[in-house]
Parts: sequence; structure tokens; C-alpha cells
Amino acid sequence: MFYNELKRVQPVAIQILENSLKKQQLSHAYLFSGEKGSLTKEVAIFLAQTMLCEEKTGVFACETCNNCRRVQENNYADLIVIDGTNRNIKKEEMIDLQSRFLQTSLEKSGKKVYIIHQIENATTEALNSLLKFLEEPSSSDMLAILTSENPDQLLPTILSRTQVIPFLSQSVSQLEPLLTDMIEDKLDRYLVSHIVSDVTSAKDLSVNESFEKARDTFKEFISIASSELLEANIYLHKEGFNYKSKDIKQVVELFCQIAYIFFKDSAYQYKHGVDWWDKAIENQKLHKISLNAMTIFNEGKDKIQTNANMNLLVDQMLFALDKID
Repeated sequence: MFYNELKRVQPVAIQILENSLKKQQLSHAYLFSGEKGSLTKEVAIFLAQTMLCEEKTGVFACETCNNCRRVQENNYADLIVIDGTNRNIKKEEMIDLQSRFLQTSLEKSGKKVYIIHQIENATTEALNSLLKFLEEPSSSDMLAILTSENPDQLLPTILSRTQVIPFLSQSVSQLEPLLTDMIEDKLDRYLVSHIVSDVTSAKDLSVNESFEKARDTFKEFISIASSELLEANIYLHKEGFNYKSKDIKQVVELFCQIAYIFFKDSAYQYKHGVDWWDKAIENQKLHKISLNAMTIFNEGKDKIQTNANMNLLVDQMLFALDKID
């Protein structure tokens, strides 16, 4: 159950909510505050499920009943989710939210929940429009959940009208287990959890075409490099990358990140039960150059955004690899 993972990775937040639910003292408005990857949106959805669940197990949602599934799918009529990721939240959205919540409930429970993710991206006009609604909820069966990565950007009046719950930053070791049911391939789970820092980005990256290209190119490169590094460099130069493709920068960047992860594992002889990866980890020639290779690929990744010529950048990395071999 998702609850068990949340209790492990966000024990403080879950304990605060559990205590409030047990005492039937749930606040009318919460602000979940945490860095990207700290699962604020996921916990907001879980709390909405708890509010609307038909078959609770203890105080929290069962996660499997009809209402829980509909909330997870954002298909519950009395749940409104406004996502401010990479965009401004406008005043009109706040006005529409209030209008809908002042109407008669469409669901038999009579309970209503709204979630505003990354509220710091709301315009000043939108925040001012939200303030009175936060201060004077139209019903005791209404729950507001705001999330923010930068609460210091919010108006003090927003903070004073919500119960602020801090979320812990997530480490790689905490993120990877959360991906088990989302990403089938074991190595892909491991790689994306080292490249990005949150569940949503990890899931998106795992099915990203550029990631798949970079992973497959690296697999061929390291397979050849296990026998002869020079031949692997020739493969990468002539066949590995399509320098005319629109996503070449992203592919090269992801290749560098995967290469860095591999050579770090090689340095520490860390295996994952994936045949081709573990076989290359065991290769002593690659182990010998692992620390220098880590530096080369890490520096290459950092140069990508300021370097328009990917062909030249890759040549520079390959030249540096040749020198350490």
C-alpha cells in the first residue's frame, strides 16, 4: 500500500495527519511544504482519498474502493485539482473554483476537496481571490490542500490561514522503492531514480524516447568497451548518436548521466542483478579507469547546455577516454 511507503519516507507528515484524523480534528486547510520529489502532491491525493473513502482501513484511505480509484484518476466530481507546475495559476481559476464549491455537492458523500499544487505559482490576484475562501470555508465538509516548494514566496496571510506541514527531502534510496509498481524494468528504476528526484519525473523519464535511446546506446557502447575501448569509441563516433536529431542534446546528456552512474558502480563494484550491466561492472579494465571516466562524463554533462556542437563535445570526451586507457 502507498500508505506504508509514505510512512517510511514522510514519517513526520503522516504522523501529524494521523493524529488529527484519530482526534477528528482535521484542519479545513493545509499547506504541504517540501522540495521537489518530497511527494507533497501524492500525499495531497492520498488525503483526498482519505476524506472521500468508502472503506477506510484505520483512519486512512483503503486506496482500492471506487471513490479512492476515482480520486486517483481525478474523476471525482467534488474534487478539483489545480496544478501550477511550470505555469501561472490565474485569478479566473480561483473564481471558478469558488463558484463550483458554492454549488450543491454532486457526490452522495457531500464532501468536497480541492488541491492546488505549487501554489507559489499563483498570481497575486489569484492568491488574493483565494484568501477569503480559505478564511471562510462554505462548509465543514470542505478540505483545502495547497502544496509549495517555496513557501517563502507566499503571502503571510496564506500561511496564517493554513496548517503548514513540512515534508522531508527525498533521497535516492527512498525514491527507488516507490517506483516498483510504476517501472517494471529493474535497471530503468535504478537509473531514473539517480537522474531525477521525484516520482512523477521518474515515471515520465522511464518512457521517454530520449532516455531509451541513451540507455540502448550506452548498453552497446559498454559491451564493446568491455573488450576494446577504442572500438567502443569508434562505435559511438560513427553509429551511437544521430547528431541531426532534434533531441540530440537530451540523448547525449542522458548518456553522460548513465555513463557516470555506471562508472561509479564500477568503482565500488556495485551490481544489480542485470546481466549486461553486472558483466561490465566485473570488467577489470573498466574498473581501472572508472574514477577518471566518472570525471569525464560528469564534466561532459555540465558542458552540454552551453555547447551547441554535440559532435565536437562527444569527440572531446572520447579523446579524454583514450588518454586514460
